[in-house]
Amino acid sequence: MKKKHCTLQDMKHCVHWMMFWRMTAFLSIILAFMNILPIPALDGGHVLFLLYEMITRRKPSENFLIKAEYVGFGILILLMVVANLNDILRWLGYM
Repeated sequence: MKKKHCTLQDMKHCVHWMMFWRMTAFLSIILAFMNILPIPALDGGHVLFLLYEMITRRKPSENFLIKAEYVGFGILILLMVVANLNDILRWLGYM
């Protein structure tokens, strides 16, 4: 099967698809990076607690894990607010 090349008429269409897939890949990489951060509400936080359990050979208390999840969720909400505020301020021309 021959590989289809874009003609000049299809170039705009091909460029849009290429930009779409690049943005999709970029967002996927950002999501993977954010997920491995050692914030307790994310997978990186769970890995951190597992490493703690492997090193100390004891599991953190359930109360501590619940409080850590709340703190991690608060950090995520704060990060989301800061990111959105940054976008809004940049859109308004303040940054």
